[in-house]
Amino acid sequence: MNDTELLKKYHQHRRSVTNRTDRNGNKISFLLTFEEWKDIWIKSGKLHLRGKRKGEYCMCRRNDTGDYEVGNVYIDLHTNNTKEARKHSKDVWTGRQHTEESKKKMSESSKGQVVSDETRRKLSEAGKGRTLSPEHIESIRKSVAGKPKSEETKRKISEANSGKTRTEETKRKMSEAQRGKKHSEETKRKMSESAKARKKNSK
Repeated sequence: MNDTELLKKYHQHRRSVTNRTDRNGNKISFLLTFEEWKDIWIKSGKLHLRGKRKGEYCMCRRNDTGDYEVGNVYIDLHTNNTKEARKHSKDVWTGRQHTEESKKKMSESSKGQVVSDETRRKLSEAGKGRTLSPEHIESIRKSVAGKPKSEETKRKISEANSGKTRTEETKRKMSEAQRGKKHSEETKRKMSESAKARKKNSK
């Protein structure tokens, strides 16, 4: 990569920082000269792997705070930088809740959006091999516990699962996941009522 191409990348990086703030709410400044920026990349030995995809590298700020300046930046995998940013983002949002107005706006902005087959494929590929920690699973369980599903939601879930067949491998994993688990009396009652309703509707 020659200096002309590098200069272009340098200015792209500078522009990407415009109007950004760090996790403490402070404006981020890009104080590196082109020569300093280039020197940091060359010394890292990762210039040819610069990018945002898996296995590629980016310039990071220490503790995800402060400015882009000599002494406060280093080169690391983009995936590591993303994890660091998410960790601090989680710290910032801990205990905060969206207002009803915000929830309404988020809901309205998502209505009518159609996910393309290409996007679905990419999401599927990104999720393969990923496992959720017990803490994450428990957090999800608590977030949905006690929330009744609307008839519209139930209908959509039913339609989405209609015609699907589980592979023997999937059945085996589901069976293993349930081993040793015991249903509460409340769960047993609900399962019984659900089975009775299905039997009644099938007549």
